[in-house]
Amino acid sequence: MVPPVAPYAGFWRRFVAVVIDGLILTFFMFPINLMLRVPIFGILNQDEPSFDDILTLMRVSMASVAIGTLINWIYSATLESSKLQATLGKMALNIKVTDLEGRRISFARATGRFFGKLLSKLILFIGYLVQPFTARRQALHDMLAGTLVVRRGAAE
Repeated sequence: MVPPVAPYAGFWRRFVAVVIDGLILTFFMFPINLMLRVPIFGILNQDEPSFDDILTLMRVSMASVAIGTLINWIYSATLESSKLQATLGKMALNIKVTDLEGRRISFARATGRFFGKLLSKLILFIGYLVQPFTARRQALHDMLAGTLVVRRGAAE
């Protein structure tokens, strides 16, 4: 007997989950960004910042992006590979991440899925936009990582 298959999470449900996760991560990143940027406020008020000042601004911006990416990766990969199988945004929308057989994914697979999202962003979000048109509602990062996003409880 074939087990019932959980319905796949649709585009808008997944989109709202990403927005919720973004708000949560912004809450944690705000104080970090503030600590990084307070020392450079003086540079921004200068009429003509020096080349060294511009380099400092670039370093701070790159550090902010790197720290944000690190925090987002740990948040996403840890929660999606946990017993919860979902970030807080996904939990709020009653969806979870599984492998192709409906099992919990490993941290390594969740990491691959996360970095696949970066690829989708680099190609003008096309990797996200294909999701509604695939049979199992997989975005590019799901196809690369061999994962599904399904509604919680439908096949349990």
